[in-house]
Amino acid sequence: MAFTLISMACIDRAGLSLLIEDGMCKITTRGSVRRTIATIPESRGLYRVAGLTLPDSINAAAADHIDSLATLHRKLGHISPQACRHAVRSGLVDGLSLDLSSKAPFCETCVKANMPRLPFPKVSQTCAKVYGERIVSDLWGPAPVMSISKSLYMLTFTDE
Repeated sequence: MAFTLISMACIDRAGLSLLIEDGMCKITTRGSVRRTIATIPESRGLYRVAGLTLPDSINAAAADHIDSLATLHRKLGHISPQACRHAVRSGLVDGLSLDLSSKAPFCETCVKANMPRLPFPKVSQTCAKVYGERIVSDLWGPAPVMSISKSLYMLTFTDE
């Protein structure tokens, strides 16, 4: 599932505030009269932005000298190329000279972030022949009780 990342530093630089309480993340204006810009609910440990519509005054993100879809894709938090094109076409981003017909960029970061992971097999059929040829690691935790050294996780390395 794709979701939008929010940079707290960018929100701060834009003159807005972030308030997180009671399972909600609120983006508000600063000052004596605070106006709520967005309210984002917590979902399974993350604040997921879905279909967020901001006022035009907040939405118009100024961008300097972005001339490629790849650069815009990275600057907007690795959103899809279609969303980048939509943002430019809709006037949500100012100051661009972007070729909207350009090919979608290859993004190694996005590929790595979306790599599927298979579960580790219960029984392994291969055995290492040489010391150090195959090392298996396992991360266990969180433990129900903290250890003497105040750890909740245990990492093991086993040389087969």
